[in-house]
Amino acid sequence: MSLQLACMVLIGIACAFGAYRNLVQATRWRWLLVAGQLLGAVLLALTLFPPSMVQAPQTLLVLTPGVDAKQLRDLDAGQLTVALPGVEVAGDWIMRTPDFAAALRTLPRVAALRVLGDGLPARDRDAVGVRALSFEPSAPPIGFVVLDFPAAVDSGVLWRVGGRVEGVFSAHVELLDRAGTRAATATVDEQGHFQLSATSRVPGTETWRLRLLDANEAEVDVVSLPLRVRMPAALRGVILAGAPDAESKYLRRWALDAGHQIGSEIRLSRGIEQRGESVKLEPASLAEMDLLIVDERAWAGLSAREKQDIGEAIRSGLGVLLRVSAKPSAAVLAEWRELGVNLQASATKDQAQSTDTAAINLGQDRPALAIVDAGLVPLLRAEDGTLLAAWHGVGQGRIGIWLPRDSFRLQLAGQGSRYGTLWSRVFSTLARARGTREPQLPHWARVGERTQVCGLQIGADVIDPAGTQFALLVEPSDAACASWWPSSAGWNRVRDENGTWPVFVHTADEGQSLHRAETREATRQLIEPEIPAWTVATRLPRWPWFLAWLAISAPLWWLQRKLAARA
Repeated sequence: MSLQLACMVLIGIACAFGAYRNLVQATRWRWLLVAGQLLGAVLLALTLFPPSMVQAPQTLLVLTPGVDAKQLRDLDAGQLTVALPGVEVAGDWIMRTPDFAAALRTLPRVAALRVLGDGLPARDRDAVGVRALSFEPSAPPIGFVVLDFPAAVDSGVLWRVGGRVEGVFSAHVELLDRAGTRAATATVDEQGHFQLSATSRVPGTETWRLRLLDANEAEVDVVSLPLRVRMPAALRGVILAGAPDAESKYLRRWALDAGHQIGSEIRLSRGIEQRGESVKLEPASLAEMDLLIVDERAWAGLSAREKQDIGEAIRSGLGVLLRVSAKPSAAVLAEWRELGVNLQASATKDQAQSTDTAAINLGQDRPALAIVDAGLVPLLRAEDGTLLAAWHGVGQGRIGIWLPRDSFRLQLAGQGSRYGTLWSRVFSTLARARGTREPQLPHWARVGERTQVCGLQIGADVIDPAGTQFALLVEPSDAACASWWPSSAGWNRVRDENGTWPVFVHTADEGQSLHRAETREATRQLIEPEIPAWTVATRLPRWPWFLAWLAISAPLWWLQRKLAARA
């Protein structure tokens, strides 16, 4: 039973009891008393729960930070307008509010929004709800508007940073390492895009800087690029090759130099094999293995029992890379097709240049085969989109296919970082997943703005650069997220029972053009031109009903007291 219904029942019972008492009294005023009590009961119910009145919806003009002078000059004093924090505007008719949700609570009839400026900040976007929204942005920001860079990289692996700039012509971008030395430079193209690459070799945290310079070498914008440089986890794997070749030789050498525990078995001739370590393809050894790399000739030499054990190990989490060094036999192709890897003959060899290198055309030396893209995830592509390597999941494990036979030429050309980056990505993508899963750390945290960390354990906290600890309230859900308002710039640390992870916090005034561009794009995603079917039922005020009830109740009370005194 609702509160309103319960109150109505109690008022009705009290009214019925009072009316009965008045009716049994043999006085000439009893009908007046009964009528007054009935009217008083109705007025009391209306006082507690006043009726609602349907009103027409309203359109609200929202002034957000970044609104320019032209937009302010065109404001209409008759328009319902609200200004969010950070907007300096004159006019008593403009409502100031601490946040957008607070304004909507006082304006329940608002069904459409007209947003001016840079758009709604993150804290106010959820309050839009199902309302219609139009967005009129101010002048675009000048500087970096898009940045794409990794939050964490493995040591020795080449990483890239790319993005887009606006408002600067004939510009170029410089990437400075933590010592302030220029590590890379790139010219911004006509569309404003750029891309640079660098290598971080020492595990830990690094703070790089990205500078935007105009044609006169004047600094237009600068942002910090925080990186977590990780020591790659040592993987246990096996390389099986049916014959010696340069690919398997350089791959094994790189894997050992990278700290991986790699066994190998390479057939030199009939009955003669070269074994780096004892290789056993049994269920127990496969369960301890993270990655198996096997070419078509070595696969053909496996027994049916070994192939069955490998299939079971894949479903249990083992990663397998099928490397093609020559055209496989029909039987091997059929068996690989059962594993979800389908190869077919190609009319001509692909001479396209791989997108993963600028000097070596990977894929020029490969069998005349093509990967049938049937739900496979690309691992390496040529410039024309042709798949050179791909993978897909089977159970808890993954199976990949690799066609190029010339990736070792990167090493010969002195591009060891590119070679290591290429194969590090292959290993990390296909290998068995082990270890503790890291939480989802914010990619761009800023002082004074709410950020979220997900995947935490209960009891997590944050330690700022000064060593002060702040407890995090982790939501008891599958996402296990916690909100955090950083107060100190620099490297903070998020900690729970599974470990500690560094998080870089930018200053409030850094990367303003990026922040404005992100806010604009997020607001554009909320645009909804159609006004929904909207009816607003507003409750009438209580005080008129209360005064009417008081005007009825006071004379009734006086009359009942007078009749009681006479009796």
